[in-house]
Amino acid sequence: MANYNTPYDDSFRTLLTDCKRLIIPVVNEMFGEAYAGDEDVELFQNELFITEGREHKVITDSHFAIGGRERHYNIECQSSPDGSMIMRMFEYSSQIAVVNGVPTVTGFRFVFPHAGILYLRGTNYPDSYKVTLDVPGGGSAEYNMPIIKIGDYNVETVFQKKLWFLIPFLFFNYNLELIEGNEEQLNLLKTDYRRLWSRLDGLVETGELTEYEKCSIKAMCDKVARSLADKYISVSEGVNEIMGGIVLDYEAKRILQQGVQQGLQQGNVKAVCNMLRGNVEEAFIREMYPDEFEEGKKMYEDMLRSQDI
Repeated sequence: MANYNTPYDDSFRTLLTDCKRLIIPVVNEMFGEAYAGDEDVELFQNELFITEGREHKVITDSHFAIGGRERHYNIECQSSPDGSMIMRMFEYSSQIAVVNGVPTVTGFRFVFPHAGILYLRGTNYPDSYKVTLDVPGGGSAEYNMPIIKIGDYNVETVFQKKLWFLIPFLFFNYNLELIEGNEEQLNLLKTDYRRLWSRLDGLVETGELTEYEKCSIKAMCDKVARSLADKYISVSEGVNEIMGGIVLDYEAKRILQQGVQQGLQQGNVKAVCNMLRGNVEEAFIREMYPDEFEEGKKMYEDMLRSQDI
């Protein structure tokens, strides 16, 4: 069995793992659901075993449930046309149904996940694939596999529908061959992404995205763009500039440093409080923890008052 994993699959899985709530609007868009967006997203094991001559382990791009375990979803990210895609999707769905099968009084019940495909290149696909199952006894069952095509979306529609999860894949909509060596087109691409970064900053300011989510989106933008632009020299140089690897590193470090600093500060404040409780001289404590002394002293005094009560 061929290995279908690409940097784009990895980006999809990484963003789903790190920022799982961002998948909810994509589910609403793909399956016509109406989730509010604040439901819990539960991720499940995405390693499945498919039999083809012998057993093979494959990794699906996603297997998750929203707001409980009743409805399972499987969305696969596909970068290039592949005639075997429907077959593979059915295999994934079947294995998920087996894993989540439940016994009944008279036998066994297999519940298939809601399955859909995210196509990154091209728009020459139907809106959905129809899967028909002919079962023993002459009966049959049908269900649709909906399709999202990145080519049908742009920055405006993504922001309007809050499909921020799709932002890293919008780079597929650029004609890199046309941009290569064309300074005007390259500058337009740079401008587009600088505006995009600004809009993401705005979402953080309004509280719609967290700083971590924004940095994760930008990191996946960086990964997808670098992979696509690999064979285009001037585009690659432009990507290095607009994706701002140094800026991304700085932001990620800043988030980490802020967390560490807050933890250290809280620990130092508590240390001041404990030293005061142990009758250590205030001058000595102030010298050791000049920035945290007043807050630690207040914590100690509050503690004394609560004990008096």
